[in-house]
Amino acid sequence: MILYGSSINQLSMHNKAVAFFPIVFSLVVMVASVSAENLIQVTPEFVDFGQVEQGEIASARFQLRNTGTQALSIQWMQFSKPGLIAQVNPQIGVGSSVEVLVNWNTDNLLGDLEGLIVLGLNDPQNTEIVLILHGTVTPAIEVIPEPEIPVGGGIRD
Repeated sequence: MILYGSSINQLSMHNKAVAFFPIVFSLVVMVASVSAENLIQVTPEFVDFGQVEQGEIASARFQLRNTGTQALSIQWMQFSKPGLIAQVNPQIGVGSSVEVLVNWNTDNLLGDLEGLIVLGLNDPQNTEIVLILHGTVTPAIEVIPEPEIPVGGGIRD
């Protein structure tokens, strides 16, 4: 079973794959707190991708590894911005890893952006993992006006 979410407070289960495009956003992963029994290692911790053109899909893949002594599960996902989606197997056994796939549709976005994805765990001492995505969306087409140049000695009446 795959956990698949696409907007704030929305979550559904699917047994399907999603096509992914080149990774184009910065990805910072922070563990909210650490338990003595359950530890989550996140790889990579930071990836910087710079700029992407408007309309492209920004994608990232990273691993969550359970280094604790109890099996964990991802109970819910929350997204701070429209266009963010994530896909992950919610069960993380002891010593096991799962891959989280994140896509951000930039069709309606422009400029410097920051998006958050919060994964809620069943561990009461380590309840959340926050993923922070940074990037800059540039216009697909940018029109720069030419300055007006007077011809023939100036403007006439």
